[in-house]
Amino acid sequence: MKVNLKPTDQKGFLLIEIILAIAIFAMLAFVALSAFIYGRDATVVSGNNMIASEIVNESIEAVHNISDSNYLNLSNYTNGTTYYLQQTGTQWSLSSSPTLVNGIYTPAVVFSSGPISDSRQVTITVTWKEDITRNGSLSATTYMSNWSAGTTNPVQTRTGLLVYANGGDTKELIDYQLLQSTGTWTNPSPLPAFDPKTDNEVAESVKLYPAQTGDDKVMLARLYDSSKQYLYGMVWNGTSWGNVQLLTSWASSGFDASGNFSGSYMANGTFVAVYDDDTNTPKYNTWNGTTWSTQGALSAISSDKNDYPESMIVEARPGANEAMVVMLGAASETVASFYNGTSWSANTTLAASGTSGSTKNVDFAWSPVNTLQGAAVFTNSSTDQSLQFSIFTDNGKGSGSWGPTISTTAQPSGSQSVTDNIVAQPLASEEWIGCDKDNLSTQHIYCYTLTPSGVSNPTNQIVASNGNDGEQQSADLSYGLLSGTTGLIAYSNDTSSTQLKTFNSSTNTWESTSLAAPNASTTIYKTHIISEPGSNDAMVLMIDGNDNLYSIMYNATSNSYYATPTDFAWTIHNADGPSIDSKWFDFAWDQ
Repeated sequence: MKVNLKPTDQKGFLLIEIILAIAIFAMLAFVALSAFIYGRDATVVSGNNMIASEIVNESIEAVHNISDSNYLNLSNYTNGTTYYLQQTGTQWSLSSSPTLVNGIYTPAVVFSSGPISDSRQVTITVTWKEDITRNGSLSATTYMSNWSAGTTNPVQTRTGLLVYANGGDTKELIDYQLLQSTGTWTNPSPLPAFDPKTDNEVAESVKLYPAQTGDDKVMLARLYDSSKQYLYGMVWNGTSWGNVQLLTSWASSGFDASGNFSGSYMANGTFVAVYDDDTNTPKYNTWNGTTWSTQGALSAISSDKNDYPESMIVEARPGANEAMVVMLGAASETVASFYNGTSWSANTTLAASGTSGSTKNVDFAWSPVNTLQGAAVFTNSSTDQSLQFSIFTDNGKGSGSWGPTISTTAQPSGSQSVTDNIVAQPLASEEWIGCDKDNLSTQHIYCYTLTPSGVSNPTNQIVASNGNDGEQQSADLSYGLLSGTTGLIAYSNDTSSTQLKTFNSSTNTWESTSLAAPNASTTIYKTHIISEPGSNDAMVLMIDGNDNLYSIMYNATSNSYYATPTDFAWTIHNADGPSIDSKWFDFAWDQ
């Protein structure tokens, strides 16, 4: 039997294959398009969440702005009610009308009772429209309290560290005390011995330097054994002392009270110390958080081999790994060198001579408002009857340059400066206060206001007309760190009571009346004021003619001194310091 097979109809199979291919392609395209749309939506959602997170943080800062100007402002807002942020100039407020940020985000504020008396819990919720059907939301909670409630019930959370020489003129002993969060001091404890083999080295000068963040600090101390001087560094890690380093030593019995060393922490946590070893070439050393470096050298301050730095100040630039040192030589010249994080620049001579090389007649401060600029204060002749200022501008590339010298008017008394200070306004504007003490038998304290456009005489510029006699630093400056516009000076008026006055930046005026601290045993000779971070309050330290140390906390809200807790009030530390001439005590807040 013969069978004939006919070819299959290929047209039908081709049509089916085409239909299947189209269907598969459409399905794959749909999957790809869905993934694309989903990825795009996920990206948009992620971006929205990042922006919302920033708005939440900014809203928290805005509510702090309302509280910090006056905590009583929060009493205007009821717990459980939804409020919305409004801004007028630099001041924030809350209203019941919703506001949009960037056209789509709505930050809302709701208050409730806080965990302690008179505190408030604040919940910030930012909402926005993701798309037609979905809404986005992000929340955060913070707490606020009346930390400056007054002298009867202050809420203290900031802690700090006090160090002071306590061995008179015969022992090495340096004690320390912690200011606790309760506002009370711990009992004095001795620091470890710098040199356990001997106890005949007397602590003549002690300075403390806090890290820009955290609790770490470095103490520099100069000791003297009747023939030789030693400069040591020691590190406080927040709980204990260690890493003792002999930085240098030299044979000398003179100028043991001069301020021939200084240091500062940079932003990366490295501490840099600059010091004199009785030569015309300053030396430096760094602490990187683990080890001390080998000693390095700056350029010689002059060609005179008998010249050497007698006073100096080192200040790290805020937020940077750079520092400036300004030095006063024994020949009364003022020179400066800039550290770029690796090396020191050649010296710039700011003044070839000054009123005296043996006094603290030089100072420097960076501006926290414009961190690329800092200002120095100095004198420029042996008979200078005014103060000189110069502003350094950092180019942001590891170097910079000094501007022209800006001279104040001649001091009304026609006298020369023997000590000076400068401090920078921390907020609002680029401004410095510079003050000096003259050399009359009844000494005056003059203050000046410096901005990049020039220097002016503030109202009531003669802060004191009966300052403590001698060349010791009997006045010290600071700024309230929260408001940023209130300057502070603590000074001796040659009595047993330290005086304090405030400066109003907006009116360029020092107040005419002073706030007197309780009486010490004898005349006050040295003062030191250290503003509390996150507050307008300040710690005030002072020593008297008996070489005893006292402390008291200034309450900026009431322009008075705290009465409670006990150690915020007038505290006698029962110290036995080496002399009234050197600075053998210091305090630093935890950052």
